[in-house]
Amino acid sequence: GEQINLAKKNLQQALELKRTDLIAHALNEQLEAGRLDVTLPGKRQSQGGLHPITMTIERIKSIFAGAGEVADEDDDPDHARAGWYADPSGEPATLRYWNGSDWTEHVHTIPGGNDLCDAGARRAS
Repeated sequence: GEQINLAKKNLQQALELKRTDLIAHALNEQLEAGRLDVTLPGKRQSQGGLHPITMTIERIKSIFAGAGEVADEDDDPDHARAGWYADPSGEPATLRYWNGSDWTEHVHTIPGGNDLCDAGARRAS
């Protein structure tokens, strides 16, 4: 019985040693896989875009790009490009659409435009 107990003890020690080696090996593999190689190039960050307010302002600017560019009274209006122009009635801060041959019924009042006109008049005087 004593030899069997000794064999059992030796076998348990050998198993425990093998188990410890396997755990250490698995841990080393995990550490190697997670290691950071600082010599590799970094990940590029994606380029950002314009802020939504900036995009809105740019869109508004493109819509009113022709605003204020009114042909001289002596010019033939048939040669003017279609677009938004200062209302020929002289209404301040109002744009009317010229379709290339006639003024249309489509008008747009510039918000706060009267304030801008008043400020411009005060500066001019």
